[in-house]
Amino acid sequence: MSGQQYRHISMDETRQQLEAHRAVGDKLVLVVPSYQMPLVPQSAERVDRFRQNLERAMSSAVAGETDVTPVVGPSEPVERHTDDPRLVVINACMTCRGACCEHGGDEAYLDAKFLASRLANEPEREPASIVAEYLDQIPEQSIAGSCVFHGQQGCVLSRETRSRTCNEFLCYPLQEHEQESDSAINGSVAVAKQRGEFQRAAWMEPDGSRIEIELR
Repeated sequence: MSGQQYRHISMDETRQQLEAHRAVGDKLVLVVPSYQMPLVPQSAERVDRFRQNLERAMSSAVAGETDVTPVVGPSEPVERHTDDPRLVVINACMTCRGACCEHGGDEAYLDAKFLASRLANEPEREPASIVAEYLDQIPEQSIAGSCVFHGQQGCVLSRETRSRTCNEFLCYPLQEHEQESDSAINGSVAVAKQRGEFQRAAWMEPDGSRIEIELR
């Protein structure tokens, strides 16, 4: 089945196309973005750019150059995105493979506001130790063109050290279904789309079992 067949078609037609591969039934179908790039070595130049960006942001955090008082930090879990317990979110994010990570670039969304929150919630930590913590976690290889922390299996950072953007962002397809619980749907099918063509789809059952297939 060519990607051309998937262009500008309705959800009903999408379901019909997917049925040719595997039964969809009454599962929730979400069309999500796709990020499909190779794993490449992390250059010393890129690591240095990230270090400079992080040190500038930390300096601003220490100097109080933020207009928001830190009220949410790593000690206050945010039950969303990749750590969202809902299976529909897990399936969508796994199928997408990190389109929202792309703009993390050499900053990883680690701005002064977030770093100020970390300092406020971890008063025993020195700014330099937090900077060193991030530098120590940079992987030797990352996904080309994406966030410096975007590894082969996703983000290499723990949720507590990821930015609020990383923890809270939901793409539009997930925003549409943000209020739906797993108990309200009979599993999901996430379909990843890139440049107008469907790349892959994943079926996730209510018990969490998942099957992914290529559509190209």
